[in-house]
Amino acid sequence: MNLKYLSYFIAIAESGSLSAAAERLGISQPTLSKYLAGLEDELKAELFSRRKKRLYLTAAGRIYFDASNRMLDIQRQTLHIIEQKLFGSDDVLVIGTSGTRGAVMLAKSYRSFMSRYPKTKLNIIELTSAQQREEILNNQISLSFGGIFNLDAPGISYIPLMQEELVLAVPVYHPLARLAGDDPKVLKSVDIELFQDAPFALANETTELGLCSKRLFLNAGFTPIVVYRSGITAMITSAAKAGMGIAVILASYAEPCPELVYFRIDSSPKMYLCALHKSNHVLTEAERYLVYLQVLAGEEKPGFVRDINEKTSDIISEFENVVNLPANEV
Repeated sequence: MNLKYLSYFIAIAESGSLSAAAERLGISQPTLSKYLAGLEDELKAELFSRRKKRLYLTAAGRIYFDASNRMLDIQRQTLHIIEQKLFGSDDVLVIGTSGTRGAVMLAKSYRSFMSRYPKTKLNIIELTSAQQREEILNNQISLSFGGIFNLDAPGISYIPLMQEELVLAVPVYHPLARLAGDDPKVLKSVDIELFQDAPFALANETTELGLCSKRLFLNAGFTPIVVYRSGITAMITSAAKAGMGIAVILASYAEPCPELVYFRIDSSPKMYLCALHKSNHVLTEAERYLVYLQVLAGEEKPGFVRDINEKTSDIISEFENVVNLPANEV
């Protein structure tokens, strides 16, 4: 197994087609098709199934996808350790992140950040939203990234990077699943009141997603029948796949699969992917660049829409024309 080519497989899985993945990677489609055929022959397993002109991971493909991401993470960490041994570290940024998604986005940005700031060490800590705010106020972390529902906390400044809506993940056997249409890329809007007699799988109310979901049902005017709760979105989605109930998840988690269809929700509350810092803290250039990289990472993720605001626009303008220059040349 050559680690060099793991990015090929990940690009196919995330793009859903060979042509889109080839364009993303900057290689020819025949080259990518030959790579995939050779990989499936080597593993003696089919990694993708095709449905309505889109490629979907099989069970074996999902295992390989997860393993690929873990191996690339290990490779990045190893390179980081080597760089620290060779170049040392003049500065340490302690960065908070909430949940798996935030950590993955930071991991994708890691190489770009270290290329620009090779002597700055990133210390990334996974925290709940409440813990992020607490650690910021206690000066334990200078900057954090997470999904936030309510952008109002004393002493905290928020930089909204991306917006996303809540969506319904509905088991295909449900009578109303037929309303979803045939194109999984185009989500039909639906009034959530149509599902008020159905069981739901929801996020814990201690999480930002749980708070946002609670607002959704308050606005809709009914109390859901909750059969399952979890603080982990993947578990909520798995419950829906198993037929336990309808899941309320964020749009960026709505990955096409045979067991579920997805709906946009009329008048859905918004969740924001934000950078957080203490109100009296002035972000360093390195911190602003990390915020910029999170905007780029967010734009690669379906379901996110860039939030247009002055703070984010200023940071984007600062770096968009000099992103390839070393820090000492800017």
